[in-house]
Amino acid sequence: MTTEQQDVFDAWANDYDSAVDSGSSFPFAGYAAVLSTVVRYADVEAPHTVLDVGTGTGNLAQRFAPTGCTLWGIDFSDATLEQACRKVPEMQRARRI
Repeated sequence: MTTEQQDVFDAWANDYDSAVDSGSSFPFAGYAAVLSTVVRYADVEAPHTVLDVGTGTGNLAQRFAPTGCTLWGIDFSDATLEQACRKVPEMQRARRI
């Protein structure tokens, strides 16, 4: 990941969720359905552990939280990780890649 790419996601962190939520067309069409499908196919529960690679603002981790599994998240953007930690406080540790 280049510094330039990281800067893009750092700058987008505060508005990312609203962009995703309002996106009914490319590239976010079906975003919520994809997250739900991932959780359904993973079929995890406590005491499983889930590593959310590229956790971003924690949207997928947030959907895993009710399963009771242990959550870990990693991302290359410090700003999105801050969002994820606020959104999913039960995530054990969010780390920058």
